[in-house]
Amino acid sequence: KANFSNLGNENINMTNGTAEQINTIASLTTGKVTATISDTAANLVAALKNSAGDVLSLTVTGTAKAADLITLDGKTALDVTVTGVTAITGTYAELYKVYQTNALNFIGLGTQNVTITDKVTVDQINTIKELIETTGVVTAAVSGSAADLAKLDTVDDAHNDAITLTVSGTTAAAADLNTLNDKTSVPVNAASVTTITSDAANVAGVLAAYTAN
Repeated sequence: KANFSNLGNENINMTNGTAEQINTIASLTTGKVTATISDTAANLVAALKNSAGDVLSLTVTGTAKAADLITLDGKTALDVTVTGVTAITGTYAELYKVYQTNALNFIGLGTQNVTITDKVTVDQINTIKELIETTGVVTAAVSGSAADLAKLDTVDDAHNDAITLTVSGTTAAAADLNTLNDKTSVPVNAASVTTITSDAANVAGVLAAYTAN
């Protein structure tokens, strides 16, 4: 059996292989590994522990955490393809990094459903909605006065989004409540409201809409 010496700093061009195999090769050389691999973001992150700045053509499929996409971005010198990703979940900061700070490092952003997992403001939801320009559904939760929640943007048919709106305070204008009902597919929680201000017609409209929900 022949042995080789002085190996370990070569650039490696792999013509096939699994993520685990690519990771093994990356651990054996300080050179750059070139390879192509497709899998879910979670599987790629779990397998590619030794890759950092290699020339990996990564195609992400399925659903993905924004944090995993950020991690994968750091493992390759190439742009990460996410065209096949159906949904992206993450905190506001993670999603902002994917869709704004590092947006040019991803191919195919914009068609995914997006879920914001942490507590956010109306302004932050508006920022994400404007950045992603998605044809998918945005899911998030936010609370505030009816007047503040009414500032939620209606970008790209927003009433299809699943924004959980919780109205705080005991008084709300009927016009604001009617506006909220058109901004989300999820019933608006106005349980704290005890007084609705407006004319009879608007109040009747609110009562009809919220009773239906």
